[in-house]
Amino acid sequence: MSSARERTRERLANETPATTIVRKLKAASYSFGGQNWKKLFSFYDHDYSGTISLSEFHLLMRNDAKLSKASINDEQLATLFHEFDVDGDGDISYEEFIAWVQPSASS
Repeated sequence: MSSARERTRERLANETPATTIVRKLKAASYSFGGQNWKKLFSFYDHDYSGTISLSEFHLLMRNDAKLSKASINDEQLATLFHEFDVDGDGDISYEEFIAWVQPSASS
């Protein structure tokens, strides 16, 4: 019988990059009141536009998702940004953010 630690290591080893990012963002979204995606999103919306720009997205991914330049370069982050930006307007709305990090909530 494998231990819980071994099962966790195996699960983490089999994660996709997207799953890893969502898991890290989920951990970062917790505050004293529980999980708070809006608070995390708003923290990186530096210009209070209601959206996250590419530069704000870079900060979110580097700081809260803990993605180093060694694990994902800036070009790959830009590609990831465009996956979030479903409508292609150059910014990520809160709805687009939630659809990516918590797909079951947006359907």
